[in-house]
Amino acid sequence: MSYSAGEQVFRLDALALPAEETVDAARRAGAVALFEARARAADPRFALAADNVAAASDICRRLDGIPLAIELAAARVPLLGIEGLLRRLGPGSRVDSVGLVARGTGGPGRCARAVG
Repeated sequence: MSYSAGEQVFRLDALALPAEETVDAARRAGAVALFEARARAADPRFALAADNVAAASDICRRLDGIPLAIELAAARVPLLGIEGLLRRLGPGSRVDSVGLVARGTGGPGRCARAVG
């Protein structure tokens, strides 16, 4: 891979996922905290609560804690709702952390189509 002069590459790890599915524990995990912030930016009525924390945590797990994938998914909360978004991602959806390809689901772009 070649880079332009002056270009810098920063390798970022995935965000932390919650160890427990309580609201407080989920908010301490970077992945769910980002999801909540971006979902609230897209829909000010969104709030992480006991009735949706498991879905938010599962969405972040299915997206492997990858910030860009979480941001794109959270932007769909006003259109699909959190449960609709989770259903749209499907039970086997995961993101390949190298190529952002959902494993076993048909190739590049699947993740974007799943939430779009």
